[in-house]
Amino acid sequence: MRCGWWLIALPALVQAQQSVVAPVPPRVVPEAVEAGAPPAAAPADGDWSAYGRSNAAQRYSPLQSLDRDNVAALTLAWRYSLNDMPRDLKARWAPHTTPLKIGDALYLCSGRGSVIALDATTGEQRWRHDSALQADQFAGPATCRGVSFHESLGANRDGLCRERILAATADGRLRALDADTGRPCVEFGEQGVVTLPGHFSGPVSPPTLVRGVAVTRAGDSVAGISAATGRLLWRWQPEQEREQFAAEAVFSADEQLGLVYLPLARPAMLVAVDVTSGETRWRFRGVRDDVWGYGLSAQATLLPWRTPEGVVPALVLPTRQGDLFVLDRATGEPLVPVTQQQTPAAYAPDGVLPASQPVSEGLPGPRAALLREEDIGGVSPIDQLWCRIQFRRLVYQGRFTPPGPEPWLQYPGDMGGIDWGGVSFDPERELLVFNYNQVPMVGEIRDGVPYRTPWGEVDRLCLRPPHGGIMAVSTQAPALHWDRPLGRAGLPLPFGLSLPLPSDTGTPNQGGVLLTAGGLAFVAATTDNLIRALDTETGEELWRARLPAGGQATPISYAVNGRQYIALLAGGDYRLETPRGGELLVFSLPE
Repeated sequence: MRCGWWLIALPALVQAQQSVVAPVPPRVVPEAVEAGAPPAAAPADGDWSAYGRSNAAQRYSPLQSLDRDNVAALTLAWRYSLNDMPRDLKARWAPHTTPLKIGDALYLCSGRGSVIALDATTGEQRWRHDSALQADQFAGPATCRGVSFHESLGANRDGLCRERILAATADGRLRALDADTGRPCVEFGEQGVVTLPGHFSGPVSPPTLVRGVAVTRAGDSVAGISAATGRLLWRWQPEQEREQFAAEAVFSADEQLGLVYLPLARPAMLVAVDVTSGETRWRFRGVRDDVWGYGLSAQATLLPWRTPEGVVPALVLPTRQGDLFVLDRATGEPLVPVTQQQTPAAYAPDGVLPASQPVSEGLPGPRAALLREEDIGGVSPIDQLWCRIQFRRLVYQGRFTPPGPEPWLQYPGDMGGIDWGGVSFDPERELLVFNYNQVPMVGEIRDGVPYRTPWGEVDRLCLRPPHGGIMAVSTQAPALHWDRPLGRAGLPLPFGLSLPLPSDTGTPNQGGVLLTAGGLAFVAATTDNLIRALDTETGEELWRARLPAGGQATPISYAVNGRQYIALLAGGDYRLETPRGGELLVFSLPE
């Protein structure tokens, strides 16, 4: 028996010698954490303790001092400039940062990876941990979607780090900083830093904290790291070696089930992983043999779902095709019908493409309709004529038009549908609210790889508007509750100027929606550099404010001493060509 044990343990011992961080036995949990106790699982009413407010990723605040009747008086309370945009990163600048609010402090990161703590009432800087990263250390965009908060059971030998901030970097490191001082937590990894295995590329997302484990991307895998010590507990990789790996989305988690949900861009599937062992509990394929760039980019949102047998703990998985899959989060079984859509016959690098793809039929979503010639647009008669000529020349067979030797039209493109902003859920009104894109792409093969660009320019696409919208879906029926264009386009003028149109026509957008108990939906995301407050019940716009840069991020709401605030990082996005910047704007009612 002892001999058999050593044979089983030998591979793990070898791996420990080769790994950057030494693993512990895979089923060891670093701390005894009561289920439901961590802030990321159950935030205080006035806090925003995780990227989606909690690990359920509902992006819903129970605060209601702001409501339909008074939101028009919302005004800027304070602003803070991050001052962290190197000139050589401007071409890839897209911070996408969502702050955390814990107690009386805000915590956020810059696109470069600096971590900052601010007084949540005044915006005064409490500490700053600057990033030393240079442009050549970024293998992808200059994006830092947020940081994570962990409350440990004990302080280190210096009396620090009972409360700590965990922040990933673009060069594949995970840092632990004392939440009060910003000093490194020296017992975490090597002097407060863990170097993750593998080569890192893509946007930086905050680790997901569940049962004392920080779950984060690590090169071509996902790693479970002890939030207390920085020790590697497990690594998860796709079971089929031929499958390429990419994880761009933030993970969500169920503290009671002990599961973390990984939306993967490659392969395009959602995987539920046991946070204790790192083993796969179940998986759901969103796209088979994805050659369209339709990999999963949005966080799954956890919510209760009504069935004839009773309420089931569920999750909603949004996709770039505009589907909303509803799955039992314990088993992965669909709770609304999933059918198979026939797709054009074609070849992929690994063989023949599947004859069908899964489609959600039980929940309305912004699924792209088949394009017709009368749908083709342009900002001028000449643009319209040229776009229609192109439409007749491009290969187009619906949303699963396969890549081929001739240029092809792909609709929707790889920006969605629903992209990384995900969906938000109001549990009182039982409404899902989300923004979406309707942006066609033109594809061509370059050096053997499919390459896609918007059909036209971002502000003059070859498609009649709207090019983006915001939608509310009732989970009671389920049924469409309302749908409206989001964002106001402009007529292009010389010298880079534009003439705003008189009403919202719908623009491409990137970011998410904040919902509040006061019946409000806050959203920026659009190319017109505005933040808006809508009536959650009707979609009516109630308030707007001009931003100093593109608002491609998700707003949050928090409270200090009974006063409610709305915060948003205006940083811009190189892909949408919105103005670059780095200012945190915080709004509230006048005192």
